[in-house]
Amino acid sequence: MTAGLSAARDRGRIGGRPSSLTAAKKRQANKMRGDGVPMSEIAEVLGVARSTLYRNMQ
Repeated sequence: MTAGLSAARDRGRIGGRPSSLTAAKKRQANKMRGDGVPMSEIAEVLGVARSTLYRNMQ
């Protein structure tokens, strides 16, 4: 099993689920938060859960 994962990494493959909050979305969320927009509204605009925002915005 580790041999297969190692071989995949050698080919440039990385496993796991892609992040739903891209770098551009993070910048937009931080700007909106700075403007005083509530987290629930930011989450709705970006199409992510509120918990995702809280986890990624520190």
